[in-house]
Amino acid sequence: MVDENDSNRMVIVNIMIVVFGLGALYFIVNKLSNKKQTAPASAPRDNKLPETITINGTTIPTSRVMTNGKFDNAKFNALFEEVKANRAVLIKRQEEEGLEKLNKDVVMYPPVLDMKVYDVIQDYEQNVRETIKDIVNGENWTKGSSNRQLYFGVTLIMLSLMYFVSKLK
Repeated sequence: MVDENDSNRMVIVNIMIVVFGLGALYFIVNKLSNKKQTAPASAPRDNKLPETITINGTTIPTSRVMTNGKFDNAKFNALFEEVKANRAVLIKRQEEEGLEKLNKDVVMYPPVLDMKVYDVIQDYEQNVRETIKDIVNGENWTKGSSNRQLYFGVTLIMLSLMYFVSKLK
């Protein structure tokens, strides 16, 4: 059975829930209504275009897309296609220049089999120093001599042979 005290407590809790809910609803409605601020009907609308527009990184005067003081879609579309074509030509030219630069930077190294033993030892030492320098500087360590990977493999083979020979004893 329910006491009178329990009944009073239930009523108080229900009233508190309703008051809290109404307060929350008031703040939510107030926030939503503040977000939808509109200009008064008497305020003039600013329909002016800016002096310049930017299409794909190219700045163009607005007068090139206007006809009798109004924006002309046909002119804009033609201008956009022109800018797009110019941009494609520019990108192609930059790619060709980059490829030409890469082709000029190719240095041919003599194959290891055509070198004398003394030259191989000198080249090995030089490549090990350059590889360590590139790794420390965070650069691509395979970019230099085409023999770097070969010398790296030879180093690994020598280290593994030394390790296995030391374990035999």
